[in-house]
Amino acid sequence: MNAISHYADDEKILPSSKPNIGPLFRINTARQLPERRIYSYLEVKGPNGTTDQWALFAEIKAKLNGVPAGAFPVCIGNIQTTTTGQNKSLPSLFNAGGSAVGDSLAIRIANPFDTTNGPFVAVIQPLRINAEIDELEFNVLSFWGSTIVGYRAYLACLSTRY
Repeated sequence: MNAISHYADDEKILPSSKPNIGPLFRINTARQLPERRIYSYLEVKGPNGTTDQWALFAEIKAKLNGVPAGAFPVCIGNIQTTTTGQNKSLPSLFNAGGSAVGDSLAIRIANPFDTTNGPFVAVIQPLRINAEIDELEFNVLSFWGSTIVGYRAYLACLSTRY
């Protein structure tokens, strides 16, 4: 009998480091199961009580045999005005929050940065694609703002036949 689904995930948690530009980690996907639900969660740690502005620009890159086949934005930031920072919007195809419905993924957050604040459970809405790929890569493209002192990046993919 052939497999009807495949699930893979990985996470990088660095609570006291700024992210490096480039690939953070990769997960393998089941090439023969082309229907994908891709989940991503990104969290940034800054000093408590800061009102400074910051942004982290990342992407999920899909690959087939090591060759890029697509890229999807996942960005996060604290931009309160459009006159400071880099004056740039933060696109993301991955939404976290709300109630778990349909094919949402709820993850219990491991080792939260601040146990008095922040989410302990994240509800992640998937990006659905149908593509022949065998790898997903979480890449940091750029960041700005001096208040980023740590980050967490989570990536998961559920692959099915239909």
